[in-house]
Amino acid sequence: MNDIKSERTDNLRTSTRDIHMETERHPMAVALVKGMDPEVYAVYCFNLHLIYDTMERFAIERNLISEDTCRAVRLYNDYLELWDQIYEDDLEAEPPTFVSTRNHIDRIVRICEDDDKLMAHIYVRHGGDLYGGQMIKDMVPGSATVYDFADVQKSIKELESRLNDNMESEARMSFMYAQSLFDELKDWQDTHSQLMIGNDLDQSIKKDVG
Repeated sequence: MNDIKSERTDNLRTSTRDIHMETERHPMAVALVKGMDPEVYAVYCFNLHLIYDTMERFAIERNLISEDTCRAVRLYNDYLELWDQIYEDDLEAEPPTFVSTRNHIDRIVRICEDDDKLMAHIYVRHGGDLYGGQMIKDMVPGSATVYDFADVQKSIKELESRLNDNMESEARMSFMYAQSLFDELKDWQDTHSQLMIGNDLDQSIKKDVG
């Protein structure tokens, strides 16, 4: 049975390898490994939390994953840890919710009664946390509790037991949503950086004039 599960996992990994690698080459994915700005990472965690919360709510209802594998609460805590430090003097500041996040959530809601399609999204997201996440957890800002599992191997086995070859199309779609989230995160980062530079310049001019 273990060999069958492993074969299923390998088949799905092989059939989605191209778009998986494309996603990993995205500048924001690279930034996760090389060191992402704390505020940008907080925004990323916030948007992921919204996606995971929806995904896991349906998955738990359908007995597809255990509470130990769920990550939504940890993502929210990781976001809040950084956000509260950055905006300790501005408690009304809120992170943006991206269009890609809403679109991904809408997709999950539409397919929530199809176990294979729902598991395809869990494979992409939770599988990434269980594998690649273990390598980057010391490289991202903050406590990164999203990558702390009670039993990594147990969660991996739980995930692999649910996989099959019918998930390829939906898994590829999930990777596309991941890329869209990275695109918007990068746009926000670039725009936000320019605004911060502009604000610093304004403050400097005011000081000079004063």
